[in-house]
Amino acid sequence: MRRYPSWKELQKISKVGRFAAGDGLYMQVAPGSTRSWIFRYRRGDKSYHVGLGSCRYLSLAEARQKAIDAQRQRMAGLDPLTEKLKTERSAPLATNLPTFERAALQFISEREPSWRNGASAYQWRLSLEKYVFPHLGQRSVGDITTADVLASLQPIWTTVPETARRVRNRVELIMSYAIAHQWRSADNPATWQILKNLLPDLKGNGDQKHFAAVPYKEMPTLMARLRQDKSVVSTALQFCILTAARPSEAAGARWDEIQDGVWVIPASRMKRNREHRVPLSLERF
Repeated sequence: MRRYPSWKELQKISKVGRFAAGDGLYMQVAPGSTRSWIFRYRRGDKSYHVGLGSCRYLSLAEARQKAIDAQRQRMAGLDPLTEKLKTERSAPLATNLPTFERAALQFISEREPSWRNGASAYQWRLSLEKYVFPHLGQRSVGDITTADVLASLQPIWTTVPETARRVRNRVELIMSYAIAHQWRSADNPATWQILKNLLPDLKGNGDQKHFAAVPYKEMPTLMARLRQDKSVVSTALQFCILTAARPSEAAGARWDEIQDGVWVIPASRMKRNREHRVPLSLERF
């Protein structure tokens, strides 16, 4: 019989990912060591998740009982996610409202199975933990105002505008999720129709202009020109081109990351938080 980890053993895990705890129950660890319980199951050829709650509020025994109840629903021919949504939609307005952080993590956990890109959930959690949770994380979703959302967006609106736009949209979706669960009234404090009158207008109204890409047929000519330039900048650009690495990954490269002709980029420096291995040519450029 398979032995599942105890709560003490689960608490020691700091690696981002999902860790089985028995009966379809998993502890999900997000960046920043935020932990939540989810129930995973398959329906046909697809996997689904049901958010059970934060590890801060549910013990392992309580979460496992919820997972067992969900398994019983499946044995009765019911779909756990559908049943949960039915229950939440018919519930009266909650008096014990979740915090924004709890609502956000539950939203991500439930939506993650439908997101094609595996990095989406990671990027959502990372942006919220960095820019929103410090301002709104422990606030009740029923008490958050437009002024609160504005306070979290203003520091980044002009410095990292593209990120700020994405963060605003994510907050709006989470607050709409809270409204659907009747955790707050029907006003959404993060809607753009209101915030566009309070935030500075950015050039292009959100249209980001990128540098023109070099056509692949012109790459040999470009590389020949770069090799004539012996500067560090030229060498770094050649390294980026040959390894298809992001500038930040190449700029942060260390000699101890190169092992037996392979550049091993640690997960901590990768966008998807996964170790990446790049074979290197022995020929010097």
